[in-house]
Amino acid sequence: MSSRKTKLATFSAYIILTLGIAALAYAPSTFLNLDKAAFAQETFVALNMTGANEVPPANSTASGSAQFVNNQTFIDYEISASDLYNATAAHIHNGRAGSNGPIVVTLYNTTDPSPGLFGGFSGNITASSLEGSLKGHKLSELVDLMSNGQAYVNVHTIKYKNGEIRDQITEEAGNATGLT
Repeated sequence: MSSRKTKLATFSAYIILTLGIAALAYAPSTFLNLDKAAFAQETFVALNMTGANEVPPANSTASGSAQFVNNQTFIDYEISASDLYNATAAHIHNGRAGSNGPIVVTLYNTTDPSPGLFGGFSGNITASSLEGSLKGHKLSELVDLMSNGQAYVNVHTIKYKNGEIRDQITEEAGNATGLT
């Protein structure tokens, strides 16, 4: 092959490769057969954790919020609280608003709470974290409860052993698939 033909073949291969990379970057799911649902990252929230939401209501000035991000194999969570003292535990329960239900996940638990203000905590939930009626089940069953308004989160304290603040877990508006 002549030098001119080699240069032309190299240049042509370069152009084809460049166009292929550009096409892949522009629309990867077209070329890689990606299912957008496989990358779904649902977010659930409890934005109004108060004593008034407890059953029976707790006469507390404490408040809080929680966020749960479903990453398919685990759920990251973060709970923030204001005016909450001497926290002993936090759970996700299976139950609708206005009624109490069994614990399905322990998010926080201590037998020796530090006295004083409690600001919050974070962690993650896996299938092995599930307990009660969900023990031995898939994480997707907890996600189903949260999606259907059948789960609430609450925080217990020394003063309010059955729970000081609580709110239903709901799907956050505008959940993204992870791909745009």
